[in-house]
Amino acid sequence: MKNAFELIQPSFEKMKGLLFPINVKLWLKLAFVALIAGFGMGGGFNGSNYSQRQLSNEKMSEISAAILGIWTRWWKAIIAIAIVLLLLWVLMAFLSSVFKFIFYDGITRKEKGMRASFKRNLGLGASLFGFMLLFGIAILFLVILFAALVISSLGVHSIGDISRMMPNAFGFVFFSFCFLCCMIVPLLLITVLIIEDFTIPIMFLGRKGFLSGTSHALRLISGNFLQFFFYIAAKLVLGIVCAIISFLLLIPLFIVLLIIFILVYFTMLQGFDFSAMTMRDVGIWIILLIPFSLLIAYIAQVFTLPVTVFSRFFPLMFLRELDPDLNFEQHTPSQ
Repeated sequence: MKNAFELIQPSFEKMKGLLFPINVKLWLKLAFVALIAGFGMGGGFNGSNYSQRQLSNEKMSEISAAILGIWTRWWKAIIAIAIVLLLLWVLMAFLSSVFKFIFYDGITRKEKGMRASFKRNLGLGASLFGFMLLFGIAILFLVILFAALVISSLGVHSIGDISRMMPNAFGFVFFSFCFLCCMIVPLLLITVLIIEDFTIPIMFLGRKGFLSGTSHALRLISGNFLQFFFYIAAKLVLGIVCAIISFLLLIPLFIVLLIIFILVYFTMLQGFDFSAMTMRDVGIWIILLIPFSLLIAYIAQVFTLPVTVFSRFFPLMFLRELDPDLNFEQHTPSQ
């Protein structure tokens, strides 16, 4: 049995054989599917010095009064917008679940009929979506529970208490958050890795539901724990390498965006008074920026498609080593 590091070259060859020579229609379709499926990476960190930004009780009262005034005046619109955004999020989460399987269809069968692939994988996507919805609710519950425990331990009963305790409480909250991250984040990362790289491919190859696919994945991992350890190590190395390659591939896109920004600024925005913008102006800008942002994300996905395809072939190759029945090259699901 080959270990994960020995499967890097075969995975690269599979990606190269699928995408090169370049078939424009295939690239555009796979990039679109990958974008909806959410195959990507990202992250960030932001920090600040709270001891330098202490707020008085009077200031906190003014802020709370302003928020209450906005809520009193616009509560119907706020609730309507929140409901619309929630429904859009649920729709996109469902589509993302289905399109993960459509993407595997595209790279293993060169499936051209997206509508047929959608119908074929709708049940698998619904099974995955059901779990992800419960998983998200559980994470949200844990975050709320953690926040409630912190607030309770600090003896906070009002906004004034928060402003008064902020300088002294920051250290406690920070270290509590770090402890939570050290305990839960690694577990979450392992869980996501198992779902993305084991459960979903097994569901796709075996036409199984989420629970059955996860059970199969855990059996394979428990019976091949050393190989799983090597797989995690390989994923860490590949994650760094793929991030660097993606950045290099996106440099031309960054240059084009910089040129567009400079042209727009000097032709349209120079001297524009942003402080005089109304809520209607802000809404118009948001409406204009959303499709532009989606277009940029799609173009970025096209540029980095080889990385995305390679990252999906890699777990397929590994699963085939663990279980010969999970052979994606012989995969011919029923219509």
